[in-house]
Amino acid sequence: MAKKDVSMLVSAAGWSASFIGELIPALRERGVSDEEIHSFVKREGRPSVNRIADMLAADIWDIRDDLRDNKFLRPASPPLIIDPVDGREVLADASDVFSQIDVDFRKWRTDKTGTAQDKISVVVYDAIEKASIIQFFNSLGDNKKSFCLHQDQIKGFIRKHRRWLRTDGYGTFFLFQAEDSPYGNFFTAIVNFCSHSELRLSIRATNGCDGIWVINKNCRFVAPQIKLEDPQQST
Repeated sequence: MAKKDVSMLVSAAGWSASFIGELIPALRERGVSDEEIHSFVKREGRPSVNRIADMLAADIWDIRDDLRDNKFLRPASPPLIIDPVDGREVLADASDVFSQIDVDFRKWRTDKTGTAQDKISVVVYDAIEKASIIQFFNSLGDNKKSFCLHQDQIKGFIRKHRRWLRTDGYGTFFLFQAEDSPYGNFFTAIVNFCSHSELRLSIRATNGCDGIWVINKNCRFVAPQIKLEDPQQST
């Protein structure tokens, strides 16, 4: 079915009435009064509408339960696929994608090639509170390694899903590993638009002082998707 036809079906009065017809009895079963339902549709109910939308999106996108109450990050995208990579590309050499690249990628010895990887599903998260890099990534789970991307996967995301990058001067953050660096094992690659179309790439050492750097809540984070059925892993 064409996308336009689906949108028309979802917007149609009959579909909306059916959805509300199921929702109202479900609320009453949970002890919500008709007066409370009525007040919900007024202006003061808007924050609750947003929370319901978040929960529905999480169900539709198969987001794990413990990420739905995350006080730092909120899923902002459906699962997005990054194509397979051969592991030979590093961010320090990605001048075909970025017009400016932080010299610390090479200075900190993060410019080591990796291994081939199959396609992977990732999710884009919006930051909803100010927090440090460490707090943001730790809020996704205990196993920080499981939220890392390989450097050529980061490059592949930007090539394929550029429209999901944050604009208006705010950054999009990607966690990655570099085993041989004297500055730690975990790093954050930060992508910003430095003009209407050109991109700037920066790096922060997530283990050190940069890890406690407080980030504005308008930034975005990209991490591998962990689905509902996947167990929470420990370090």
